[in-house]
Amino acid sequence: MSDKKKTITERKSNKSVKTAVLLFGAVLLTTSLLGGTLAKYVGEIGTATDTARVARWGITPQEQTLDLFDTAYDQIPGKQNTVENITDPSDNQNLFAPGTTKSVIAEPVMDEDELNAVETAFRLRYAPNANGVFGTYVGNWKRSNDSGEQVDWLPLRFSVYSYNEAEQGADKYTTPVYDGINAMGKDALTPGGVNGGDVQRNRLNEVLEAIESSEVIYPSDTLEVKKEKLKRMSVKIVWEWPFERPELSPNDDELAGTIAMVDGWDTVLGNRAASLGSTDPSMPRFELTMKYTAVQVD
Repeated sequence: MSDKKKTITERKSNKSVKTAVLLFGAVLLTTSLLGGTLAKYVGEIGTATDTARVARWGITPQEQTLDLFDTAYDQIPGKQNTVENITDPSDNQNLFAPGTTKSVIAEPVMDEDELNAVETAFRLRYAPNANGVFGTYVGNWKRSNDSGEQVDWLPLRFSVYSYNEAEQGADKYTTPVYDGINAMGKDALTPGGVNGGDVQRNRLNEVLEAIESSEVIYPSDTLEVKKEKLKRMSVKIVWEWPFERPELSPNDDELAGTIAMVDGWDTVLGNRAASLGSTDPSMPRFELTMKYTAVQVD
């Protein structure tokens, strides 16, 4: 065989070998694919997804009222230390004087739609004013002591009562939280058991700040249940400017001395009010501010 023919034959042989190798590789690849997923059933089981939104709160400030004082007072039958009549003032402003008393239920007003829409449990808390107090004497409440020094004469007494579910009467607020009018006032066993005006004011602020209702309003409660719980979360505040102070003793300098001296100090305040305009900053006044706050329970 010539060299030329031999070369042609070798080339054909090489092509055949290459072709066979390529075919063999193709067969292996096909076999691999058919032996994998392409040879089995395939079906999607499903996809899991979850999401959540923020629970609704939406409690907004509502107009609140606190009818603690009045423009006129009548004597309360059987009630000590109340006078027959205080007439309407010419400027139509609230007033008080020795022998007057009044009470108020500090119950927050909430919009019914908002009350129903809240989706978290909450309870009620009282918050003080911007100065950190609930009740405060403003204006000039000074009087002169025996040394001629100007000292405070703070004549009001206060009591605070919480809701008593077991009470059978119409007034359910009968559980004393602080009783400055009776227990720490005219019913004190000794003159030393009477709280003075500064202590009365301070105790009023302390008990209101400390009160946090154990009642919880739940989203699942009906509207009527929620409104009833708001009542049970509330408190009754009573104030009194005593007309007489039978607990005072002529020899008790610590508690203000004789009744005649106390009458004189009351008169100082009345005369001062008569000498001032209604809007004068020195006009003796008492202010009570109740800020109601809803707090989510943890």
